[in-house]
Amino acid sequence: MEIPRTDVTFTDLSQSTNQPSKKRSYEELDKENFKLQEKIIKLEAYVDKLAKDCAEQEDKKADVEEELDKLKKEQPLALIEKMKEHVLDLGQVLKNSLQASPSVYSPSVSYLSSPTSLGGSHVPVIRAVTPHNVVLFKEVLINEGSLRKAKVALKTDGNSKKSRNNGVSIILDALYQLEELANMSLSGNSCPSIPGSKAKPAIPKEVLDEIIGFMIRFWDQAYKGYILTEQQVKESVSAKLMAVHTKAKKTKKRMPANDASASNDASATMATLAPLASTTSDV
Repeated sequence: MEIPRTDVTFTDLSQSTNQPSKKRSYEELDKENFKLQEKIIKLEAYVDKLAKDCAEQEDKKADVEEELDKLKKEQPLALIEKMKEHVLDLGQVLKNSLQASPSVYSPSVSYLSSPTSLGGSHVPVIRAVTPHNVVLFKEVLINEGSLRKAKVALKTDGNSKKSRNNGVSIILDALYQLEELANMSLSGNSCPSIPGSKAKPAIPKEVLDEIIGFMIRFWDQAYKGYILTEQQVKESVSAKLMAVHTKAKKTKKRMPANDASASNDASATMATLAPLASTTSDV
């Protein structure tokens, strides 16, 4: 009996596996390994740097903590001592300031001439310092509200003589009484236009200098480009004093008339009472 023949094909499995199309050479592997080594070296250097930075930060932290501990223990005491010294110094300064303020910061000597003064002589008047006073220019004190009014007046009529005169007038009224201003002059000399006139004391130099300094500084700030001179300020001061003198003279002229009127009234009253007294005595 004949056995039928069967064709069998054997396949090599190794031939069906995906094989690389090209094998990597030793040189390529060596080059890749060299690159990896470079990266490792860089990473190690970076790690070393981080470790160094971390150590430095730890040292700084330790120094800061040490300084904080030192401040907590010592600084409060040092601050207390310093504050105590400053408070004592401030108290002494305030004490000296209060002692010196009447003669240093107020118009040091103003003059008062009135029927009640001794023989019509000039009596120096020392002004007291109040909490509402401010410095006019450098050292002379003036009422804060009056100075504010003066600044408004100096701007009301712009860059003009009227503004200057009004502002200076308010300043002088704040520094002195009318009776004091009536007995002052700008130069201290007698009036050349009135023969035989008596010389009146000059306005204190320190006060005049303060007014001049304030006016020039204010004018420069308020009216840029316009220069106010010392002579212009003196003219405004003189105008104020002249106005006060004129008013004082008019007041004095009215006083004799009032006295005469009072005398006439008294005489009339006595004349009326005389007959009555006679009638009464007859009865």
